[in-house]
Amino acid sequence: MSREYENTAIKLQQVEQLIRKGEIDEANQILQLFEKKEDTTPNFQLKCSLLKSQIEIKMGFFEEGLKLAKHTLKKCQELGDSQLIAESLSSIGRIYSIKGIKDKALEYFEKSLALFKRVGNEKEIAWSFWSIGSIYCHKGKLDQALDYFKNSKDHFEKFGDKEGNGQALYCMSAMNHDKGELDRALEYQKQSLGCYEELGNKSEIAKSHTKIGFIYLSKGELDRALEYQQQSISISDETDKDQKAWALVGIGEISRLKGELDQALTYLEQSLALRKELGRNEEIAECLYYMGKIFHQQGKLDPAWEYLEESLTFLNEPDNNLFITGVLLDLVSLAIEKQYHKHSDEYLQRLKRINDQEENLIINQRYRMAKAIFLKRSSRIRDKALVQGIFQQIAGEEIVDHRITVAAMYNLCESLLDELKAYGESSVMSEAKSLANELTTLAHRQSSPLLTIDALILQAKLAMVEGDLSDAEELLEQAKITAEDKNLGLYILTKVSTERRNLEDQYDAWLRLTKNNAPFKERLEQARLKNYLNEAVKLARIGKDHKTCE
Repeated sequence: MSREYENTAIKLQQVEQLIRKGEIDEANQILQLFEKKEDTTPNFQLKCSLLKSQIEIKMGFFEEGLKLAKHTLKKCQELGDSQLIAESLSSIGRIYSIKGIKDKALEYFEKSLALFKRVGNEKEIAWSFWSIGSIYCHKGKLDQALDYFKNSKDHFEKFGDKEGNGQALYCMSAMNHDKGELDRALEYQKQSLGCYEELGNKSEIAKSHTKIGFIYLSKGELDRALEYQQQSISISDETDKDQKAWALVGIGEISRLKGELDQALTYLEQSLALRKELGRNEEIAECLYYMGKIFHQQGKLDPAWEYLEESLTFLNEPDNNLFITGVLLDLVSLAIEKQYHKHSDEYLQRLKRINDQEENLIINQRYRMAKAIFLKRSSRIRDKALVQGIFQQIAGEEIVDHRITVAAMYNLCESLLDELKAYGESSVMSEAKSLANELTTLAHRQSSPLLTIDALILQAKLAMVEGDLSDAEELLEQAKITAEDKNLGLYILTKVSTERRNLEDQYDAWLRLTKNNAPFKERLEQARLKNYLNEAVKLARIGKDHKTCE
């Protein structure tokens, strides 16, 4: 191999790296120099053509990029070059993926993977596994996505690609985060951070710190979460406004969970200003969504409605369908709370249409959840049975978004308690207690002290309803110990302390209710269980904790 050929190959690799980083002008300049060379081979010309198609994609000219990639594929097939055929197939798959035609993208990625395996190109095998993983991620098939991302990681490790390895680990962390496997998500994200620290990539180091902060947020370890978000901002280059905006969202969410709602709005307003400056519509929508959730938490339903509706105006179908369905789910619930029943039906129908178009388990769960929430207002026995069945079904399915699973369990518990209030059957109380135990088990499996505390409080309230006051005291003591051991902050400690104080203040009243064998309806009202469950569901949010793996 001549030195000139080696230098050319290195230059082409540099062009690929520039395209991947989004440095399009520099990549174009190098390619234009190559086009002026007259002594290039057909293989070289086709490689340049492929790179040009990738540049078209990066610039948003998808149809032009697809046309060029398909033309290149045909020429490569005529030439019989397996490596270039595989690269062409991969490029076409990437375009279909960006356009949202996921099944077609999967078909091309699988064909390219088979060819890359045949020629033994470890680097492209790794990226093919990663690309297929991203498709399964989009479909909500997280276990399959995880398998492909793991294979991707293993191949990146074989040829020592730290950047690729860091990206695969990042996606493995994101999948585990969505599944609620928080310790595993944390482990993978810290490994990803290690890869970028070795490379000295400040942008990715900052992004990893933000992601770790969001995982600690999900666990309820708010001080640790804040520490990582602040580190992210201090590490980020001053010019990296996108990363700073994302970290500010994280700090806003920490403030929200601490109950510092006005402070949370301030951080989100700062993030929103940066994102408007950058013109990032999806990120603008994300900030508006979070702000709407805060107003909802404050009981300010009109601004909550306005912000959630405005967030939808920045989101396009089908590119943002996953996010859109999360906003629509909240809007269905909010519209019902405001008694805007016509609007709630319109949002539900839009959600149904997207669900019918998409093969995505997360979107499907959100649609069914919205349908159940919509039907909850019905007084018909048939509808109430259907509602309970939907919540029960989602709670028992594979976890593809742990927040939806937990919300379904809370809603199911509320449905059971409504049934208990109406009919007073002790078997229904047994079902509710069993569900609360399942929530505790899930919280332990996810290593989520925040969910553990909520489940313990729920168990304590159910114990009060049954007249087991000593059990209720013990469960609230466990919640207090958990909050102190995990240093969950003043807001969570106050929440637990308030429940303990309420039990102490109402102890005699509870003794009388038990002694008089008061009906379940009276006991449930005393425990304010419905209010507690409604607040627990309201605190849940659908917004993104991680950047996309696509």
